[in-house]
Amino acid sequence: HILQLLGVVLNPKNKPMVVLPFMAYGDLKHFVGDRRKNFTVNQLIEMAKQVAEGMTYLTSLNCVHRDLATRNGI
Repeated sequence: HILQLLGVVLNPKNKPMVVLPFMAYGDLKHFVGDRRKNFTVNQLIEMAKQVAEGMTYLTSLNCVHRDLATRNGI
């Protein structure tokens, strides 16, 4: 439930930017926030479960995210 990191590049101001695969449905923040979708409670719980499973996987690799938030999916 996580995206593969394709690479890291520096922009002209030397700010690092990650390169991720194309997300056909956009980032999670905008996908879930789209009021036209009318998600059920069960669907929202399933999405939260998948996020938790992704974080559990990262933890199993001894990788700590430290700032899980939808604002990071810009």
